[in-house]
Amino acid sequence: MTPVNDDLSRAPSSEPLEGPPPPTTRPPPTPDPESSSPTKSPPRKLPFLNTQNLRKRGRPKAISASETHVNALLIRVAALEARIERQDKKIASLEATIKAAETISGNNYDPPITI
Repeated sequence: MTPVNDDLSRAPSSEPLEGPPPPTTRPPPTPDPESSSPTKSPPRKLPFLNTQNLRKRGRPKAISASETHVNALLIRVAALEARIERQDKKIASLEATIKAAETISGNNYDPPITI
């Protein structure tokens, strides 16, 4: 039979332990007076980006079919806007190339654009 370790069976002493001190609790942060002003509204979040729709038990909140449809449309609109922006950049690049070619050839005539 092995002898009982007296160090573990003793009651904790009031001597300080070696190593880092125990963590202290911090006071809660004070709210920013500018952000809590009644005239300033909180930033609006897009509904399809809100991932915090949780119930108390941690299950996702049920989303209706219309909300799902709206979310899909919002994502589609964002994709189309990005596509339009890329097309605008391509058009600007082509226009700059045409201007450079006209300048080199000596033809500086800029005809009106008709649609």
